Amino acid sequence: MTMSPSDVLSSPSFAAYTYLTLVQPLERKLAGQPTNMKPGPQESYESFLNDIEDGKEVNASYATSMPQRDLTDYQNTMSTNPNREFVGDMLSWVQKAYSLGLVNPNTDELVVPQIDIQA
Repeated sequence: MTMSPSDVLSSPSFAAYTYLTLVQPLERKLAGQPTNMKPGPQESYESFLNDIEDGKEVNASYATSMPQRDLTDYQNTMSTNPNREFVGDMLSWVQKAYSLGLVNPNTDELVVPQIDIQA
């Protein structure tokens, strides 16, 4: 099924992808924590989507559950956000990414290299 660009941009799966590729790495960098942010190829949204929809484990040594601190943050957001269903769906995508080894548990970033953001 092909999605229109506006459908992609407003989807929970794209929100999860954006969170893992931009938001979370930037938050870590601004907090002075290690990141893997550097120039190079990125996991494309299409690859991210396909890996999760296929249930394809990308890296068995990274396969884990989402960190409790992040899960708690999402649950707090869901309790106050009027769009709880969207946030819950996004959370589901992020949890799947962790469980399939798409996220490095040491840096909370997608396994592939990330873009460089100068703080």
